[in-house]
Amino acid sequence: MDEPRISFGEWLTRRRKSLNLTRDALAKRVPCSVSTLRRLESDDLRASPSLAEALARALNLPEGQRAVFIAFARGERADLPVEHPLPAGGGAPPDTLPAALTPLVGRKREIAAISETLHKPGVRLLTLTGPPGTGKTRLSLAVAQKLARSFRDGAYFIALAPVADPKSVPAAIAQALGLKESRVGILPALTEFLRDKRLLLVLDNFEHLIPAAPLVTELLSAAPQVKALVTSREILHLYGEHEFPVPPLELLDVSRLPSSQSLSFYSRYSSIQFFKERARAAKPDFRLTGENVADVARICAWLDGLPLAIEIAAAQVKWRAPNQLYAQLRDRLKTLTGGPRDLSPRQQSLRGAMDWSFDLLNETEKRLFSLLGIFSDGFTEEAVGAARGLVFDSAHEKNQIEILKTKVRSLVEKSLLRHELAPDGSARYAMLETMRDYARDQLQARGEMERAQAWHCEYYLNLAKIIRPNLIQGGEQAQWLALAEREHNNLRAALSWAIASGRVSTAMELGWALHPFWSARSFVSEQRGWLEKILALDPAPTKMRADLLKYASDIASSQGDYEKARDLEEEGLTISKILGDEAGVYYSMDGLARLAGMQGDYAQAAELLEQALRYWRKVNDTVRLTTTLNNLAIATLRLGNHERAKQLYEEAMEVTKSVGNLSSFSHALYGLAELHADLKEYALAVQLLRESISVRYQLGDVKGLAFSLDALAMSLYGVGQPALATQMEGACRKIFRELGVVTPLATRAEYENFLAELRAALGDSAFETEWARGQAMSQDQAVSLALDDAQESTERSIR
Repeated sequence: MDEPRISFGEWLTRRRKSLNLTRDALAKRVPCSVSTLRRLESDDLRASPSLAEALARALNLPEGQRAVFIAFARGERADLPVEHPLPAGGGAPPDTLPAALTPLVGRKREIAAISETLHKPGVRLLTLTGPPGTGKTRLSLAVAQKLARSFRDGAYFIALAPVADPKSVPAAIAQALGLKESRVGILPALTEFLRDKRLLLVLDNFEHLIPAAPLVTELLSAAPQVKALVTSREILHLYGEHEFPVPPLELLDVSRLPSSQSLSFYSRYSSIQFFKERARAAKPDFRLTGENVADVARICAWLDGLPLAIEIAAAQVKWRAPNQLYAQLRDRLKTLTGGPRDLSPRQQSLRGAMDWSFDLLNETEKRLFSLLGIFSDGFTEEAVGAARGLVFDSAHEKNQIEILKTKVRSLVEKSLLRHELAPDGSARYAMLETMRDYARDQLQARGEMERAQAWHCEYYLNLAKIIRPNLIQGGEQAQWLALAEREHNNLRAALSWAIASGRVSTAMELGWALHPFWSARSFVSEQRGWLEKILALDPAPTKMRADLLKYASDIASSQGDYEKARDLEEEGLTISKILGDEAGVYYSMDGLARLAGMQGDYAQAAELLEQALRYWRKVNDTVRLTTTLNNLAIATLRLGNHERAKQLYEEAMEVTKSVGNLSSFSHALYGLAELHADLKEYALAVQLLRESISVRYQLGDVKGLAFSLDALAMSLYGVGQPALATQMEGACRKIFRELGVVTPLATRAEYENFLAELRAALGDSAFETEWARGQAMSQDQAVSLALDDAQESTERSIR
């Protein structure tokens, strides 16, 4: 006898109950209103095509059955055929998860890693942590969907964001599981239901319910085959818990955007892929092109690779092109609003997501978090300890530094800070820039910005003063340079604030203290820009101003601006004479001599340098003595006195060894190499230059490195390697161009003649090929070529 036909409404009711779902639970999964679902089950409403499709997903119907089901739901067929039977009641389905409305982009590695961890027998509790907007919820759903069939009783998603009271967590879990409260109470009913189940619980957004964390242990202890996947901005601190920090999407380093790359190169980065997909959802004809892809990469980097921020930004391509969008994103928190309306308020804007985390902090944590926004590109525990007066109201509170260290680590656990290890093994902390914007807004709202900036500036001025002498002499220059590099953005921020707030002496001291670092790292144009701003603050004739004028003159001359360089040097000389500063006078003479040499007047340069040399010997200033010895050796060599030049270089090397000045030592090696090349002893010149290159590369002295590579090219040509020499010359000229350094007037003709000789030796076609290879090299590749291939080529030429 045929089974009687049932209506769609009755079929839907039975299907829902077989899945252990309440109307409310199914309505959330569709999503639709509970009243809509009630009308469907009463056959008072016919489903629209989109609603029927959503129901098919929410009811976990296989792909092959969905077309027939949609026709049944639409009233286009009377019933479901036999091959689409109504599931028998009682058992749980393979999974009971909300259907994803959009594809998950760029998370394959994370899904694989999380799935692998959950498959391990010893892992029962895994918590996905990360700052607001990293996409923890979406990632947990993707993992659960992948693993649901690995669990006999499926996977259940429990949304905890709407739950305000930790005591209500058991009821929320029970509701998601389709359980009703019994006489024994919710918790006993839960443990009894789960005891023999083999399933995955996804507990989403646990961070505001931490007091309820022991419940998870209780449930897992009662149900040995149940596992829990939790998302939270901090771990639950439970025994047996494993943590998986969810990283932002992968970013392209926009500080080094490739000059020419295919779109497929950019599309390798998950952040750019995600932007493209979400932009197409808002504007179907959106495409990545050669014109807009770099701006898309910049947008993603500016937003720290946060999926929430990128999704909101990408939706705005409907009204503006990526280049316009990037220009308008300077205030990330105000611009990034208007997320999907069906999401919670905290997910509709970046600020809403930040507010959610900030509101969970206690008052001390709020003050500390706000203060930490003052740091740029990270900070150390020592810096935070030094700022304790800005966090605590009373200086008498005990153990302030230890309390702050504990609070900083707490902010790391809450995903509001990142913990990093510096190369020396010391702890360092940093914020995502979006988080830092929010922290600074909070600091401003508290009326504490001015005080915090003044403290920050003073702290980093004192640090710069400690760093400076250790960059000039001592055997640990590389370590001090690395420290200055790590703190460079904080030092920049301090200097910028000092200039903007009119603190003249502070700005001058910072410019003075940072000069050895800027010089060693070849920040040529940046240093010139800073010095121009500082010198414009106050023209008063002080010793500090005279020193800064000297630094500015050296930079201007390296960029070929000889007239400006002379004006700056002479102003400094005048100030030193007014102040009766004899050392300052000779210091300026050094600079004027260097200018003369760069313009080809080696006799004038030698005369001035001989006077300065006598003075530095008299006062035993070894730092300036080595500089003068090197400069005088150059002038003497250009005048043809090889013996005297060699003596000067060798003395410079001895002095630099005694004081540990690696920068001047590498300069002396470079000079000696030029001397031997001048004597056509090219093999020896190559050896000295390779040593000079190695030291300068270690120090990060990019400008000095380029000069050594330039000299090496000439010596390689001398040993009969024109192809390698052309590559090396192409590489060093690329570095000079990036630094804004020009060939000195005195050697310009020599350089042009050298290029002509290389071209003649190779022929036009081969020359252009080798030059292009050099121009395409990174700095690391050029150094590798210099230290490896150059040595092999020299050895072959000697044999």
